[in-house]
Amino acid sequence: MPSSVHRARFGLLCCTLLSAACSVSDDPAQGGFFSGISGVASGGYDARAQALEGNVAQERERQADLTRQLASLEAEYTAERQSLLSRRSHLAASGVVVPGALDRQVTTALETRPSGSDDAARIASLTASIAQLRAASEDLANLGN
Repeated sequence: MPSSVHRARFGLLCCTLLSAACSVSDDPAQGGFFSGISGVASGGYDARAQALEGNVAQERERQADLTRQLASLEAEYTAERQSLLSRRSHLAASGVVVPGALDRQVTTALETRPSGSDDAARIASLTASIAQLRAASEDLANLGN
């Protein structure tokens, strides 16, 4: 009897180990030998690789969009800053006296440099600086009229 009990236990152990080895995952990092065979045969690995490549492509496109947006905002910032400098020079050449508070507003707008630790912060900073430059420019334009 003891040998039949040992055989039964051994058989149960083998079945348990075999079923554990057969658990299948599409993630190669979590799979074993049988998962690898199953993933290759079923196309699961290829589907997972394509999905991951799609994610990478989306992230690259998103980064390209952010880069374009930053370049556009930086060009707009430069143009607004130049416009404000030009308007200020024109008023000075015309002999128009700029009140102290407005002059400080203009100086602050011109001296504020956009910054940011990441793209989102840089975009927010550029947008705020552009708004500040425009407001100062409009105030100078109203002064000249």
